[in-house]
Amino acid sequence: MSTQITGEISIFLEALGQGVFDAGGLGLLGLVGPSYEDELFPEGEMYREFTNQGVTVLYEGEPESAVATAVFISTIDSDGNGAYLTPNALIDGLELTSTDRITVTSFFGDPVISGGAFDVFAAGNKFLHFEYDGEALKMITAMSEVPGL
Repeated sequence: MSTQITGEISIFLEALGQGVFDAGGLGLLGLVGPSYEDELFPEGEMYREFTNQGVTVLYEGEPESAVATAVFISTIDSDGNGAYLTPNALIDGLELTSTDRITVTSFFGDPVISGGAFDVFAAGNKFLHFEYDGEALKMITAMSEVPGL
């Protein structure tokens, strides 16, 4: 697999490691904003949910210097928060509205990690986590690191 992944997913990958008001954070806001709700946790985490867009961003760190560590992108509305509006624009060359696990692994190659309902692929120095409901794609998470790797 090429480490160069194009499509709207590149905006989410670019936002990783950046703050809300850095170029990557503003690019993300331009793509899925402007409506969002923030949920703050005492452990230094903030979840920013983009209303009815199927996108939630996890920011970690002190509020003034928190950076995005994960972007959750729902491809189906399984929890009432909506699904990503343009899933087929997420990854150039991969039609996500009709894809399955076999298609994803054929496209990306061998996963870095694979489990019962997920596969993780390297995307340069970041990662894409694909979660499945059976064989159907349920969610993609762009991550700055994979726990335990």
